[in-house]
This record gives sequence, structure tokens and C-alpha cells, in this order.
Amino acid sequence: MTKDKFAVLDSFKVDGREGVYLLGTSYNDAVNEGISQLEKAPSDYEKIIIAFTDGEDTSSELSEDEILQRLLNENVRLYNISYGVGNFNKLKELSQASNGEFYSTVSSREFPFILQDIYLKMSNYFKITYGTSYCKDTHNVIIPINILKDSNQIKAKTSYYIKSDSNANIGDFISNNIEFESGQSNLSNINTLKEIERIANWMKDNHQYRIMIKGHTDNVGNDLHNIKLSKERALSVYRELVRLGVESNRIEINSFGDSMPLYENNSEENKQKNRRTEIEIIK
Repeated sequence: MTKDKFAVLDSFKVDGREGVYLLGTSYNDAVNEGISQLEKAPSDYEKIIIAFTDGEDTSSELSEDEILQRLLNENVRLYNISYGVGNFNKLKELSQASNGEFYSTVSSREFPFILQDIYLKMSNYFKITYGTSYCKDTHNVIIPINILKDSNQIKAKTSYYIKSDSNANIGDFISNNIEFESGQSNLSNINTLKEIERIANWMKDNHQYRIMIKGHTDNVGNDLHNIKLSKERALSVYRELVRLGVESNRIEINSFGDSMPLYENNSEENKQKNRRTEIEIIK
């Protein structure tokens, strides 16, 4: 497919054999070959792969993680079209994580409509960028959009999945989502505990890094109180990381009180965001 031409086939047939297949399915290897072919395309072309499959990969040398990393590195979107009965969960995740899409069909009559849908989505879309934290799992993102005043709201959906963070740099923040109640330093919120567990897993998977936990407060209280409170918050996160198996000699702490707010302390919502700890790579 070029950037300015598209043809819908009048007929579309999938050839197959009856009976039991004795050979494996090298789906990942096939997608990898498609990526290699697209390396030759001009840089201003939209690069996509449309893959037809009846089930999971069973014999490729490359893993899903390796394929996804190549898709992201080469800016290729993967559109999977499944037919038959099979387990397609991994294919769905791979499509979404590459900013493509997954389709399921039971009739060859549906293929022209699916191909048309792919083409229209390539030609008519809003491009939205957003910042992400490092992660080990698939993160699903839903962004509500109002195109015109009083129009029906639509939702943009995508996913991202970064298996390895070995290219993280000194000064990168791997978390700034650990927040606290006013005047408190305890870790009682379930989302906070999940975030710390994610960081602990990241640290255990990336032994080459050391981090600094930075404690912060809002502007309620005097300077001495807030310095002490921000240190207690950093210590709470430190203790939980150590409890989860992170070596203590890979962690440093620092406290800043209310001297480094993310937002102006002019509303309760902003104060909540300022009552936080940040985790930064220092080595």
C-alpha cells in the first residue's frame, strides 16, 4: 500500500487445507520479514503490516516482545485479521501496542470492509501524544475528546508496552505518582502500594540502576514541619521497596518540603498532587 493509493478487492479468498496441520505457524517470523521489507519504504510513507492468521504463533524463533520492539523502533503499525477459532489475545495486544488494530472475521465477504476501515483510519485521525512512565506490563490509555462544542464525546484508545528499560538515563523519573493524604506519610492507598510494587519489580529487573526517592509536601505547615514530613514520606517508600526485595544500598532519599511544588498550591486538587514522592535515576 502506498500513501496515496488504495484498492478494495472485489473478491478475497483464503486458501486452506482440511484436516490436521502438522506444521507450525511462524507468525512472528512473518511479521519480522514484513518489517524488514518496509525498511526500504520512503520515510514519508505510512508503514503498516496487515497480517491474516488463524491462531497463535507456534514455531517462530522471535518472541512477541522482540517483534513489538521492532514495530515501535521502525514506526510500523500492525493490523491483525483473524479467521477461524483460536486464541487471539496476544495478537490483540500486539496490534494495540503498535497503534494498529485487531479484527475478527468468519467470512471472506468481510475483508473488503476491514481493509477499507484500515485505510480510512490511516487517512483520517487525530494524533495525540502523551508522556509515559516505564512499565513491565501493557498499559491501556483512554483519552476523552470533544471535537466541537456540544458534540458527542469520543474516546481515543491505545496501549503501550515497554518490556526493557535498559536505556534509561540519569535524571529520568521512573515514578511521580506516589501521593499522600494531608499531613500523612503512611502508605495506605491501594494504588500507591501497586505503584511501589511496580517500581520494586523494575529495580529487580534492572540491577544496574540506583535511585533517589524525593519527598515533597504542599504549603500547609511551617518549613521545619514540611521538611520533616517530606523525609518521612521518602522513608516510607524506601522501607516498602526494601521490604519488597530491593537492596537498600541502591536507594538514597532526600527531602524538599514545599520548596518544589508541581502546581500552585491554590486548590485542594493541586495540593494533593504536590503531596508526593518522586523517584529519580541517579546512577
